[in-house]
Amino acid sequence: EAYRGESAAAVEHFTAGLHACRGEETAFFAAQALVGLGAMATANGDLERGTAFLTEGLVRAREIVDPRLASIMRGWCLSNLAVIARTSGDFALAREQLDQALAAARAANYTTGTLLALGDLGDIARDQGDADRALDYYREVLALGQQRPRTRVVVDVIEAVGIVAAAAGEAASAARLLGAAEALRERMGLRFRVRENQIALAQALAACKASLGEDRFTAAWAEGRRFTPSGAVAAALAPLAP
Repeated sequence: EAYRGESAAAVEHFTAGLHACRGEETAFFAAQALVGLGAMATANGDLERGTAFLTEGLVRAREIVDPRLASIMRGWCLSNLAVIARTSGDFALAREQLDQALAAARAANYTTGTLLALGDLGDIARDQGDADRALDYYREVLALGQQRPRTRVVVDVIEAVGIVAAAAGEAASAARLLGAAEALRERMGLRFRVRENQIALAQALAACKASLGEDRFTAAWAEGRRFTPSGAVAAALAPLAP
């Protein structure tokens, strides 16, 4: 529901789930609900409330008996706190939190958390104008995610590479990647984007259209929409010219 854009229903279910959790044996589920509530509050612009939920989630994560599950949930809390730091412009804090989230995910051998932290580190590098570093993070995600090209994080990174390509002047490649990512998002029912990524996407699309013209942009976009998921990953892994 959260990633399909149904925020009200998501908040209702997260809240009900949190109220149902009592005691240490439900700490994992309580932390999971708090992460969801924190993410929804952040998406709605209430950073203070989002921080409070996620900080409480870290507390509940420490109560989880299973060390692997505790590490996974700590990583989720930190990754979402990094979204707040990024939104606030505190890139140093966001990187620190994501480095910790990445370490927690790797310690737990948790691929999804690893991909998420690497992708978000790439976004921060891109925000700061370091395209080479951003691509290093993105390509690590794509290399790890080649066997799971239909996952949200991989699709987000395909789109992110398209945004970098547009900034690098590779308008046709960018249009194909952005078209591929949009088609995959539609098939998966994904509507949610972090605000900063939504802004970057709009700027990339405008740059591609200005560079290519409407007809060439439409053709490249349509070509990208026909990519298979694996083909989209392969296109995103192809080298970009400086």
